[in-house]
Amino acid sequence: PVAVSKMGCGTSSTFQVSATEPSQPPPVEPGLHLRLIDNEFHNTSLLWASPVLRRGAHVWLYVVGDDAIDVPTVEAAKITLDGGDSFQWKAKVHEVPNAAGALPTYRISVSIPADAAVGSYLELQIGKWKLSEKFVVLFNPWCQQDECFMANEAERQEYIVEDDGLVYVGSVGNVRSRPWNFGQYDKGVLEACLALVARVPAAERHDVVKISRRLSALVNVQDDNGVLVGNWSGDYAGGQSPSSWTGSATILQQWYNNGKPRPVKYGQCWVFSAVLTTVCRCLGIPARTVTNFASAHDTHNNRMIDKYFDEDGKPMEHANSDSIWNFHVWNDLWFARKDLPDGRGGWQACDATPQERSQGIFQCGPASLVSIKAGEKVDYDLDFLIGEVNADVIYHQVSQDGSSKIVRRITNHVGKTISTKAVGSYTRLDLTSLYKYPEGTAAERAALLGEAEGEANKIEEDVFDLQTAGVLEVGKDVGFVLDVKGKAGIEYEVRLVISATSYNGGNRRLVKELSQKVVSPATVPLTASIGEYHDFLHDCDFPFEFSAFACADGGKVWVDSKQVSLTPLELVVKAPTKLRSGERGTVTVSFTNPLDVALHNCTLKLVAGFNGGVVEEQKVGELEPEKSVTQTFSIQADGSSNQVPHGARQIIVELESEELTDIVGSAVVNIA
Repeated sequence: PVAVSKMGCGTSSTFQVSATEPSQPPPVEPGLHLRLIDNEFHNTSLLWASPVLRRGAHVWLYVVGDDAIDVPTVEAAKITLDGGDSFQWKAKVHEVPNAAGALPTYRISVSIPADAAVGSYLELQIGKWKLSEKFVVLFNPWCQQDECFMANEAERQEYIVEDDGLVYVGSVGNVRSRPWNFGQYDKGVLEACLALVARVPAAERHDVVKISRRLSALVNVQDDNGVLVGNWSGDYAGGQSPSSWTGSATILQQWYNNGKPRPVKYGQCWVFSAVLTTVCRCLGIPARTVTNFASAHDTHNNRMIDKYFDEDGKPMEHANSDSIWNFHVWNDLWFARKDLPDGRGGWQACDATPQERSQGIFQCGPASLVSIKAGEKVDYDLDFLIGEVNADVIYHQVSQDGSSKIVRRITNHVGKTISTKAVGSYTRLDLTSLYKYPEGTAAERAALLGEAEGEANKIEEDVFDLQTAGVLEVGKDVGFVLDVKGKAGIEYEVRLVISATSYNGGNRRLVKELSQKVVSPATVPLTASIGEYHDFLHDCDFPFEFSAFACADGGKVWVDSKQVSLTPLELVVKAPTKLRSGERGTVTVSFTNPLDVALHNCTLKLVAGFNGGVVEEQKVGELEPEKSVTQTFSIQADGSSNQVPHGARQIIVELESEELTDIVGSAVVNIA
């Protein structure tokens, strides 16, 4: 039994609660108190707060005492939600045979409706017996009547129970994973999640569609003093660099601030998504982080990315409000959609990153993946999400007189390698086919444009090919090559540019450029050394844009751009392959600085998913070029068996310095 609290509400009767019909003897003590006998039935045994119950289940109550004579007339329990609303839940009375001389005893089963409001409840009353003791009700993906029901047990374990995972980042052709500790069982996380739910109007808390939409707004700070402040400027003074986070629990704990919420600085898309994953799993909504590579940000909701450049091939930044992100991370949430036509339930896209306003605030989704793939116009934010995964890219050349013409349309650039962690393993699962039809098919064109594509939208065979050159790794030369093909002897004026950007396509800064005349066929390379670009290594995955512009006599123009990211440096992390609960082990971390500049004020941070989210730090100091460092950490699996999910658990280590962030390593330990 897990003792919860004692209630000083009288001495003539005893009140006791159980999640399943208890096998142990009923209470005999006088007085009124509440005790949770078994929360395994509610699948909440890993959560710190108690009592925590789920929709669609039932609880058992005892009334013992001389005044229990009125209990047989009880048919309902009155429940009061945090927020003031009261509800009636069905109750059934079962008489308990009494031993000689024992006080009258009754057992009462109370059914929690499968569509009950989730969150904190303040009071439960049966007849004249009242308990002013808080308890919590969550969504129930184990219950077929709950909107969040998920039938597959392996998927429930991954998308509800698992508190360890991966977030995919990088760029097309250079996909990598970041280890992440979701930490929904860490102390204070449930309280933070319940504080977010308390901001949802009480009348909406039974509806997972409305709650998920509200949560997509509450995880960002823009409209409601929410959890995270977004920052894509590269200047993270007054907070933490987004790439320095390795888990959600610390963020939610800092935001909750012992009941006095304050926004946390700073986050970018993968942090917003990971925090929303934690919140949803904690509340009982199956959730996963999803990464879309070459992700379109369509500010006009026309499912197109419009790029404008002048007659010299230079981008017109004031006109280019649309962009393409190297990658963008959002969430898939699993639940029924009773508000939509049949067949739209299952995975729903929901995005907590503040990009565009929807119904006046920064929120996005939920949008059925079935509807996104089909190109439908239903709730919520379908045009924006369809654009993210499948927009056409339209290049406009603007003349000095202000007139413009479309010079190129690319139909297969956006929405690549849509990824999430696979169920039950640390491998990648490709979701692209859930979001869109194969590129170039009639179904894909119809879903994007609303009709089959006409001849005017067909792109001609290109005579140019823009490709990266060499290995895209931090510390090595980066560059690209423009191949000019087609008919021989044609003269072109070409302009090549390497720009440092943010991974969301903004904050563009010139690294190197080249302008020259060439005659086809020709190959034109442009390369930047580490000395030319190391001052720009301050963003996640170190994004760069390669751009090419070519103009032939007669005014025929070709333009293209390619977003890439550099593979970051990694830590070598070695850890025990197996630990028993309560056992200690040693983690060894090694790193060599391959750059031609020193790294200053280096700090190693370790977080273990089985260690209650505790972060340990070690100061390393200055690390000269080509120098190595090796440090050790002592770890221990928390000895509280009900707080340690057994199986494969991640240890995550990060190295921070003034010059570089996003240097991460991980190892897997099996907890027995």
